[in-house]
This record gives sequence, C-alpha cells and structure tokens, in this order.
Amino acid sequence: MSIKKILFTILETIKLFLEHQPLVPVPGSGIVLSPEDGGPHTQLVEENQIYTITVRDSTYLFSITGETWDEGPIATNIEWVCVDGQTITIRIPEGKTILHYSTFSSSSWAFIRKLA
Repeated sequence: MSIKKILFTILETIKLFLEHQPLVPVPGSGIVLSPEDGGPHTQLVEENQIYTITVRDSTYLFSITGETWDEGPIATNIEWVCVDGQTITIRIPEGKTILHYSTFSSSSWAFIRKLA
C-alpha cells in the first residue's frame, strides 16, 4: 500500500471520528427552570441550536408554539414532554427563540444545557 493511500485512509478515519463525536454541553450555558407555579412560562433560547433538558420531580411540557396544557389541543404543534428523571434532546427550529413550558408542580425543576 502506498503512503498516499495510507494517509488518505488515516484522514478519512479522522474525518469519520470527528463527524460522530457526541455533542457536549457548552460551558456556562446551563439554565435552571424552577417555576413558582405550574405555568405557562417562557425561556429565551437560540434558534438552530440543540439543547438537552433534564427534569426532576414533575412532568414538563415544552413548546415552541406557545401552546401548553392550559390552552387546549396541542397535537399539531411542535411539543416535547419530559418526565421526572428523564433527559431529552431537542433542536430549536430556525426563527424560534422562545421556549414555552408548563409543569404540574411548583416544587420541581428542569435543567437546560446547550450542546455543541
């Protein structure tokens, strides 16, 4: 095998490795949501970004459309549900910078982290 082919193989392997690296939290990007009531509430986020959300002590409904449990049917909207102890990964669509959320408990919290 020629040196050129070996180098090409090494570069292709490195490229594949870098493309499949897991996303990691951006330092300083953590946001704690701890509503004093169930909601609805809002949180500013960045468009076209990926976030993880971890929930403790309740169930949260997250939305980019503004619909919440208090406002009726939600089936046609972009919604995410996260239950106690679960971590979900979401992508905020282009043109959206507000994440709406509601919960059933005023003693719960959720932790949001932007990924890179």
